[in-house]
Amino acid sequence: MSKQLAAVDLMRRFYQLVVSKPHRELVLWLLKSWSELPSVVRVVLLTCESGKHWVRGTAINDSVTVLNTDLLHFRKISPELVQQSYDLVSLQLCEADDPLVLGKILRDECQSIACIPIGEESDPIGLMYLELDLPRSGAEKLLGDYQQLQVFCGLVLQHLTITWRHHQQLEKAKVAEQALWASEVYLRSILDHSPVFISVVDLDGNVILSSDHHLNEALSEAANTRYNGHHVYALFPETIAQALWQGRPESEEEVNADWEFSFESADGKSKYYWINRFPLLDQQNKLFASCAICTDITERKESEIAMQEQQKRLNHLAFHDELTGLPNRTLFHERLLHSLERARRNHSQVAIMLLDVDRFKYVNDSFGHDAGDALLKIIAERLVSCVRQVDTVARLGGDEFVLVIEDIHSQDDVTLVTEKILTIGATPCELRGYDITSTLSVGVSVYPADGDNSETLLKHADVAMYRAKAEGKNTYRLFNHTMNDKAVESLLIENDLRKAIKYDKLRLVYQPKIDLHDGSIIGVEALVRWDLDNGEVMPPGKFIPMAEETGLIVPLGKWVLDEACRQQRSWLDRGFTVGSVAVNLSPRQFLQEEFPDFIQSVLDKHKLQSSYLELEITESSAMENAQQSVQMLERLHAMGVALAMDDFGTGYSSLAYLKRFPIDTLKIDRSFIRDIYCDSNDAAIAKSIIDLGHNMGLKVVAEGIESNDQKLWLKDQGCDYAQGFYFSKPISARDIEESFCTIQRKLTLVAANDIGQSI
Repeated sequence: MSKQLAAVDLMRRFYQLVVSKPHRELVLWLLKSWSELPSVVRVVLLTCESGKHWVRGTAINDSVTVLNTDLLHFRKISPELVQQSYDLVSLQLCEADDPLVLGKILRDECQSIACIPIGEESDPIGLMYLELDLPRSGAEKLLGDYQQLQVFCGLVLQHLTITWRHHQQLEKAKVAEQALWASEVYLRSILDHSPVFISVVDLDGNVILSSDHHLNEALSEAANTRYNGHHVYALFPETIAQALWQGRPESEEEVNADWEFSFESADGKSKYYWINRFPLLDQQNKLFASCAICTDITERKESEIAMQEQQKRLNHLAFHDELTGLPNRTLFHERLLHSLERARRNHSQVAIMLLDVDRFKYVNDSFGHDAGDALLKIIAERLVSCVRQVDTVARLGGDEFVLVIEDIHSQDDVTLVTEKILTIGATPCELRGYDITSTLSVGVSVYPADGDNSETLLKHADVAMYRAKAEGKNTYRLFNHTMNDKAVESLLIENDLRKAIKYDKLRLVYQPKIDLHDGSIIGVEALVRWDLDNGEVMPPGKFIPMAEETGLIVPLGKWVLDEACRQQRSWLDRGFTVGSVAVNLSPRQFLQEEFPDFIQSVLDKHKLQSSYLELEITESSAMENAQQSVQMLERLHAMGVALAMDDFGTGYSSLAYLKRFPIDTLKIDRSFIRDIYCDSNDAAIAKSIIDLGHNMGLKVVAEGIESNDQKLWLKDQGCDYAQGFYFSKPISARDIEESFCTIQRKLTLVAANDIGQSI
């Protein structure tokens, strides 16, 4: 009974000594217990865990230190001796000069070192490393006396080891728990704030997790169902559900996918996503779920769509006419090339029809450019309606259109299409509340008869179209090579005329205007002549219309005005008074905004009074744009320049406008004078013009007088002035000077003869 009580008492004392004390105090106690032994200089406590030695503390005399250091980092003891003692599980003793401990001794008085295993004999849990001031034999005897201390230290160290291991496990568990908590927090934060939609779906289509925050922002249809574990088709719209799960997969390859999909969100807007889906494997490397990461690419997609639409619009603008939507010149040439290639392969014919809107300028001038644009749109729509889809209708610019008609078999096919075009062109259309009829002039060339390339065919169609215009408009002409010869001739004339203007190869002649009452010269009309290099004279009726058409009439007209004023200045300086010099104006000159300024500059250049210059404008030119003509004539009249209306009676003058024109003279066209003495109609018209002019306070000039009978009749009707071959042909300035006196004498005799005849 006493032995049992002793054992219980021993256990209680052990508990009070060991279990109830903190670990640090136990380590200090162990170190101090050994350091207090006689002859012990230094003590080091080591433990071994998983084959690795740790220094737990050291004691030198009264100085005790608790450590937790890897033996490899503790250089004051011999690791070789420690490892040997641990491997052999026995006390190891060596002298201070043993190679195992050489250089590891802390104090000089140390004579031997002991390394004592502590714990179970087969598996020590620690070592006591002692430095003693005794020789090896004395150290061995000393340690034999303290075996009980070794046993007790083993118990304490075993308790400490168990406790340390428990704490380590608890620490690891705590760290693992914190890591798990952190990973959950991180994962939830990532899911809730990720800019992409993330969803994990198991093999049966059930949602394991998803980024709910993103769903609320972008996929509001699923906003009210935020719980995982539901099937994808219960959580998401069908389009999204199908993207996340497409049935139970049999392999990883079925899950791996990258593609773009779109759907319509709850607010009706289109959403675009790029989805990256990949497999998830368990610990056995088996497929158990799939993860889908969906990136919102709506903004980028909308930008791409906008850029594509913009590019389409730019491409359309680059190859189509902005006003009518028809192919432009660039696309027309491309399509024509393709049509010709097909015709070559199929041995068929292609017709090129060039169209020009007759009198389109009058529509613009009368109703404005908006009305002109509306007319072009109507014509474009009508042209498209009268051809097949395989044919091409294009606008080359301005009021010029072109058609490419494929698979032409005969001239009848061309005639059928052109007559259809002329019919729809002449159909009235409503503009600004008025029914306007605007006809078309059409020129046609046919591949391969009229050319084998686009440039030649288009040029020949252009030649034919101008022939149609020249022959009355509202018609069509088929190209023939005779037209081409005339076109080449016109081109050569144009080039030569440019050179003639540039190198001063033109000259002026002058035809006197005569007062029918006293026979005096009241002025001269300046007429341009062109002397060719071969000695011939180019007829004005041949090059003046061409100059009008090409625009050369503007520099030509400026040269005539300048030369006429220069000659007038020369005559005045030498005492020749020929009256005013009349110069004919072209419509292009007359309607130029800066024309009055040019007239003034010429007068100033030659120091000539405006009364010495007379400007003649044809009746038709004045009525092309009557309102603008009134303004221009008023500006010229205010400068003091005399104004005459030429070819009166051949146009379509409105008396309402005629009375507003500030003109001084009416000139009766020669067509009414030729048969005036024998044709009652011509006589009536001439008489009416004379009376009209006088009633409006204007002087009247008759042109083309070639006989005495014509002159006498006009004089009897009260006509003021006359000019024609009867009095004088157009002659040079030198002839005017040399014959001035002769002409005056001749005119005096003629006047006297007239007086005698009247008596």
